[in-house]
Amino acid sequence: MTTEDDFQQALDAHPRDWHTRLVFADWLQDRGDARAAGFRAIALNKRYPLSARTAGLGTDGCWWHRGPLDAHGQHNNIPDDWFALLPPEVSNGSFWPVFTRDKSLLPRRECESALALAFAELPPERQAELLSAPVPFGEDGPDRTTAANA
Repeated sequence: MTTEDDFQQALDAHPRDWHTRLVFADWLQDRGDARAAGFRAIALNKRYPLSARTAGLGTDGCWWHRGPLDAHGQHNNIPDDWFALLPPEVSNGSFWPVFTRDKSLLPRRECESALALAFAELPPERQAELLSAPVPFGEDGPDRTTAANA
């Protein structure tokens, strides 16, 4: 993969592919992109936004939920301090985004990029904590069919 769109297409096809997110984080870091550490934290903590279509809403788009970051939590739960740094204009305090200005939800790419940028706003010691104690990969681990194997 040589472009951001290559990585994003792979993640669109396999949203649980933590390995591609980690490689993408390295790729972003090599380019000095502020989202690099955030994408690494998203991958290590097995986060990905909940899909509206998967949730049975019959529409595209995704969102994050404020909640505990543990092995038994939802894959779209984000700790309070990290969640609070997401842009407030499209949040209701529990879900982000609720709806955008045009009454739609954001696509996965935009949801993850916003969360990665919010991570960059956390204090360095909190970033280190989230990067050093990730949720373990287990039964809820990455898809068996990753972009590299597809």
